[in-house]
Amino acid sequence: MTEALAVAISPDDPSVMRKRFEQTIPLRRYGTAVEVARLMLFLSSVHSSFCTGGNYNIDGGATAGPS
Repeated sequence: MTEALAVAISPDDPSVMRKRFEQTIPLRRYGTAVEVARLMLFLSSVHSSFCTGGNYNIDGGATAGPS
């Protein structure tokens, strides 16, 4: 979704917009599919048996707010 937005805003060089978007993320990069999969694996495993009704943001800290 974000990649499509970068192309729409800057069709000649979407990497410029991608870098701007990354600057809004505290970890300064996009997450990967593997990182999302690891959380899903944890939540579906016995190791998460005491987790109930949580919200888990996989966003590199983007929704954490100011520190």
